[in-house]
Amino acid sequence: MSNISDHPENSSPRGSAVAGNAQDLRRRAEGTLRQKEAKEAKDQAPMSAEETQLVLHEQRVHQIELEMQNEELRRTQVELDSARAEYFNLYDLAPVGYCTISEQGLLLKANLTAASLLGVARSALAGRRMSSFILKEDQDIYYRHFKQLVVTGVAQVFELRLSKSDGTILWAQLVATAVQDNDGLTLCRLALSDISALKKAEGKLHESEQNFKNLVNSGMALIWTAGTDKLCDYFNGVWLEFTGRSLEEELGNGWAKGVHPDDFQRCLGIYIGAFDRQEPFSMEYRLRHHDGTYRWIVDEGCPRYDSQGEFLGYIGHCLDIDERKQVEEKLQQTLQQYALVLDGAAGGIWDWNVPGKTVHFSSRWKKLRGYTDEEIGDSETLWLDNIHPDDRQAVKARIAAHFAGKTAYYEAEYRIHCKNGSWKWIYDRGKAIEDSTGKVVRMAGSEIDITDRKQAEEERLHLQTQLQQAQKMEAIGTLAGGIAHDFNNILGAILGYAEIAQEDSPTGSTLRKDIDQIVIAGHRAKDLVKQILAFSRQAETVRIPLQPAIIVREATKMLRSSLPSTIEIQQSIDVDCGLILADPTQIHQIVINLGTNALHAMEETGGTLSISLQKKTLTDQDVVSDPGVKSGDFVQLSIRDTGPGIDPKFWGKIFDPYFTTKEIGKGTGMGLAIIHGIVKSYGGSLSFHSHPGEGTVFQVLLPVMVQEVVVEDKPAEILQFGNERILLVDDEELLAEMGKSMLERLGYRVTVRSSSLEALTTFQNQPEKFDLVITDQTMPGMTGSDLARRILQIRPFMPIILCTGYSSLISEEKAKSFGIKGFAMKPLARKSISVLIREVLAGRAGNQD
Repeated sequence: MSNISDHPENSSPRGSAVAGNAQDLRRRAEGTLRQKEAKEAKDQAPMSAEETQLVLHEQRVHQIELEMQNEELRRTQVELDSARAEYFNLYDLAPVGYCTISEQGLLLKANLTAASLLGVARSALAGRRMSSFILKEDQDIYYRHFKQLVVTGVAQVFELRLSKSDGTILWAQLVATAVQDNDGLTLCRLALSDISALKKAEGKLHESEQNFKNLVNSGMALIWTAGTDKLCDYFNGVWLEFTGRSLEEELGNGWAKGVHPDDFQRCLGIYIGAFDRQEPFSMEYRLRHHDGTYRWIVDEGCPRYDSQGEFLGYIGHCLDIDERKQVEEKLQQTLQQYALVLDGAAGGIWDWNVPGKTVHFSSRWKKLRGYTDEEIGDSETLWLDNIHPDDRQAVKARIAAHFAGKTAYYEAEYRIHCKNGSWKWIYDRGKAIEDSTGKVVRMAGSEIDITDRKQAEEERLHLQTQLQQAQKMEAIGTLAGGIAHDFNNILGAILGYAEIAQEDSPTGSTLRKDIDQIVIAGHRAKDLVKQILAFSRQAETVRIPLQPAIIVREATKMLRSSLPSTIEIQQSIDVDCGLILADPTQIHQIVINLGTNALHAMEETGGTLSISLQKKTLTDQDVVSDPGVKSGDFVQLSIRDTGPGIDPKFWGKIFDPYFTTKEIGKGTGMGLAIIHGIVKSYGGSLSFHSHPGEGTVFQVLLPVMVQEVVVEDKPAEILQFGNERILLVDDEELLAEMGKSMLERLGYRVTVRSSSLEALTTFQNQPEKFDLVITDQTMPGMTGSDLARRILQIRPFMPIILCTGYSSLISEEKAKSFGIKGFAMKPLARKSISVLIREVLAGRAGNQD
């Protein structure tokens, strides 16, 4: 590696030529020497006198040629040394600094000018990194261009700042080119030029231009210039900001469009007259502000000339004197404003400059919204645009009505946006002020925060709605109980006689099949009555631990059979979503009812019915809006349709009993109300999401069992017979006769009474005649439970079965507390009652005797 003080040898054209001649002489001398050596080798053989003489001659000739070549070589070397010295002087004293840098960024060579620019002796530059002389902030520029040069080989030209060893900073322009050394390695040759003076001059020029622009565009003056053609050719930024128009719109005579029509002709006359006489002028007129209002300004212009005195046009400036013009008016308005403030409510005070579209807000007004005095200006937008969108039009309508003289005061209640993002309810009151022409120029008033009052009103309405809903549910529950009692009596007769006819019909016959369908339909009706009673919470259902996935899939199969081909079913059932404690019939009813509703929604257009069953966890925050639901794990049943959706106006009535949007024959309006009652009784929730044209999804949340419940397997019910004596009591003669026939077919001897009083008299007369009493609960004169107590007073351990379709006065637990051994829900099924009779008679039902 050459020392950095070594001079380059092949950088000058003259040096290159001299070096070429020297190399040629060397090659010729080496050729002659080789010939001589070959000759000497040949001469080792014996030679004659003539040959010897010839050889000596040739040697003298060669000696002379060699001496001539050496002399020529010496002259060439002298010329080369002279050229090198000349180049070194040019290289070192050049006004541009030159240096060579390795691919690793190390300085290899540098001229004196480069060393001077870097502020270090040339001998001390060897092995230092060029980047160490570059200002830290500009090193990224150097590295970026250095890398680009190494990668592409394309010359780079860039500017950056150098930091000399004495701390001086100078601007330099760098020209970087790639060269190859003798070993084929890529080197970087840099040419450095000091451009500090140029940069300083540019900076001063830029500063002068900027200062002039700042001077013209700062302050209050609206500056303009015009040429000899009387057309304006320049407006400063203050003018453009004042008018709110672009420079292109104002040039020429465009500015005149902003002059008030009442002032235009007067101003035009002054302007043209001054131009013709080339004398200064001053005039006052109203100029339209960017907010649409007109402001008074004073416009002063004077002629301008070049260095030879040639007229160039006019230059002028304007000042806003609108406040000066309106001092007296503002004084009068202030007095009126003070009177209005005293007349307004003691809350946040505001004062609205209607033409100026500004509003002054008191500290109290700002504090109500969470702002300080410094955070809010006098913008009209701050008030009107921050009114709740649902209230804004009503507020504007009340303002317009007051401005039109329709109301003595402006009054409004609305929500306004606060700094923290919340909304506050405001009661606002104000009064307008008119000018001499009857035009409203100002309105001032006050406001108070009524958020607490509004929230109390909303809470009262919410509680009132809840009370009305509870009353509706209670009313429908009472109605359902009464219907269930009467319907059970009718259904009991239908099922009882159907089962009797079923027993008498030959197996496999058409009659038997028809009666089987009657029995199936009767049991479905029985389940429906159970659902109605569950909805009204006047009947206990049989809840068992169950896996809902099984029931949901069975119900889905049933739905699929009734769907048209235009409706597709999609399922997403998680079989491991957890166990729930529920009545299987009720879960089946939920799926069928919601699925049927979805079917009706898509019946005309077709679509997709999506049924999903997943596990979902609700936190305390999730259930805060539903007091009847506790946080924990739930099973979420979602049934979605792609139908037309539910009109928002029906959302508040969707779970009301007897409410339906379906046509006659498509539904009674009880389905969702019943489902709502079932889900609520389980501690779950029922909700829906719907928008017109986007379909509807109903979501049922049922709590997952906290712990496993062990359920004993019960043997399948089979028909059981007996021969005991039974007293059967029912005020419905049809049911009494049907029951007598059913029991007699089971082998029992039956005595029927259709009055509880008659039954008591019969039992009193012959208490030992009967082995079992079966009595209805709801009867005139004396209820079944009262009859049972009277019978037990006569015969304490008498087996009694109490039957009921619905009663708010008796339950199975209460009946057994009276000593009643059996409790059965009507309508009575033959197998179930036959098993219950044997259990009661055997002492296995209820408390033991």
